[in-house]
Amino acid sequence: SIEAADAAAKAGKVKIIEIRTADGFGGKSYVKMTGALTDVQTSMEAGCAKAKAKNTLVMDVILPQPHREIKPFFM
Repeated sequence: SIEAADAAAKAGKVKIIEIRTADGFGGKSYVKMTGALTDVQTSMEAGCAKAKAKNTLVMDVILPQPHREIKPFFM
């Protein structure tokens, strides 16, 4: 959600790359962010806490050091 992304952005020194709400996907959305691993972890914890409080968190994933061949899909 936008609120979870906002909480994540405020919690750590991360760059929000994309916020996508998925039409026809049951109102789900996702957020892509980048930064130092510890900052991303801090931001994810804050964003996930916000989503969990609203019972809207389905899954969270951090890909530390993605392979160079898949990295362009995330940037």
